[in-house]
Amino acid sequence: MVDAGLEARGLSLGGGHGPRLKDISIAVEPGEILAVAGANGAGKTTLLRTLAGALRPTAGEVWLNGRRLPAWTRTEQAQRRAVMSQSHHLEFPYTVEQVVALGRIPHGEQRSSRAVQAVIAEVLERLDLGFNATTRYTELSAGEQQRVQLARAACQVWLGTPDRRRYVLLDEPTANLDLAHQPRVLRFLRDLAATGVGVFWVLHDLNLGTRFADRVVLMRQGQVVACGPPATTLTPSLLQATFGVEIRVHEDGAARWIATAS
Repeated sequence: MVDAGLEARGLSLGGGHGPRLKDISIAVEPGEILAVAGANGAGKTTLLRTLAGALRPTAGEVWLNGRRLPAWTRTEQAQRRAVMSQSHHLEFPYTVEQVVALGRIPHGEQRSSRAVQAVIAEVLERLDLGFNATTRYTELSAGEQQRVQLARAACQVWLGTPDRRRYVLLDEPTANLDLAHQPRVLRFLRDLAATGVGVFWVLHDLNLGTRFADRVVLMRQGQVVACGPPATTLTPSLLQATFGVEIRVHEDGAARWIATAS
């Protein structure tokens, strides 16, 4: 483990039908994309929510940049870590720009400031949302709302803090996206990581993990099956142990893709 990361140290979380997480120790480091994959109910979202401080572990601890998570105030946590969940319920008639600007609230900045406006404009442009800036969020499609929520999370960590160690926790950020916007979002995440942001990415499509993740965590029944670079974790044997079905990995030169055997 490193003191510069967002870490789970011996993390366990009890549930009604047994442990939801069991003795998990992983870390997402600044500047890397750590993807988490597993079958439905494997504990991926539970792990994300525990790292975010939304769930309290029954054993183990979450550490942020070398300090236990509770040692940071909620505002200090929000300045260093942003979260994008799967569902986004917003009833207020906010515009796209107003929703994205919510990401700067932990930093005590005014939406009208020149620096915040510049960040919002750049992120909206990079995620192909500039033309929707004044549209009401509730009028957008599911895929557009998904990109707006990603833009909000990115703005939250965009300008950084004095120590520059920041993280985004993303629960299936490519859900509902069309074929044109999916690669655009993933390139955006890669560029975000290049600025020093650690990306914790719960994914559904394993083939995206082979292309964009630096490391992949495979989970089954609340436990880590494997953790490492895609080439060593996304193998037929480990994938079968994770998902319980036969999976084939096809390679054609540098290209690599994954599919079920049936």
